[in-house]
Amino acid sequence: MQLYYSPTSPFPRKVRINVRELGLEGDISEIMINPWTDAALRDGMMSSTGRLYADSKRPETERSDFVMDRQRAAVHASIDALEAGISSLATDRPDIGTLSVAAALEYVDFRWPDGCFAVSDDLRHWMAGMANRPAMLATRYHLLPV
Repeated sequence: MQLYYSPTSPFPRKVRINVRELGLEGDISEIMINPWTDAALRDGMMSSTGRLYADSKRPETERSDFVMDRQRAAVHASIDALEAGISSLATDRPDIGTLSVAAALEYVDFRWPDGCFAVSDDLRHWMAGMANRPAMLATRYHLLPV
């Protein structure tokens, strides 16, 4: 198993701590990445999407253009990397990485339905195939009732 992690994120750290506590170091290959430049971390894409969305809802005087630009760039970089590697995204027996990609791309569309993040027709076609899987349908993003 491979674990992609950023040394600044608390989420993979929890996993890495448990790996060591359980003595599983030999079973897991840890691969350090930079979530701002390395698109291998799809959770980073989801985090950037969520942070950008949350910041966009703040009053303009409380927003940080630097932070918003950085989050936007991370989402764009992730989409660009997915476009370049679309041939490696299997749909017949998707693994956790492929399912994470599908969830991340749907999250971008959920938070930014205006299409401000361009996705190619090929990637949209792949997304449509993944979106019809029973697990994807059962866990679709939706707003909470008000």
